[in-house]
Amino acid sequence: MSTKVNKLCDIYRELKKIDDEHFYEKLIILQKIYRLSLKHQRFCEYSCNGKGYIKDKLIRNDDEDFIKIVDGEETDLFDIEIDKLQGKINKLLSNNLNEFAEYQHDPRGLTVKIYINYSLIDLEILFN
Repeated sequence: MSTKVNKLCDIYRELKKIDDEHFYEKLIILQKIYRLSLKHQRFCEYSCNGKGYIKDKLIRNDDEDFIKIVDGEETDLFDIEIDKLQGKINKLLSNNLNEFAEYQHDPRGLTVKIYINYSLIDLEILFN
């Protein structure tokens, strides 16, 4: 068996441990999280490069409205979008302690890591 198939089998076994009747619901949620993680990756890249698109509008870090004040702190538009995406991902994950997301903003690697039963779930293999 190929490495990808072995990894897929490991992921499915990990998901099956949760609850057989909620298996497909969990897959649908993970697919939504995968799509959001791709957006998260893109906005982290925009933030790193200092320019990108928000709602089909080119935003640059030298634009006058690039920096906003949120909760008394300066933040840029890309970080605001990244925070929104992280909130959506956290909302999709259950409140269960053994399901959580880990975030980083360096676009050269995974910017969203999902853990279920304390095991990293490779969303790229699962949905690509």
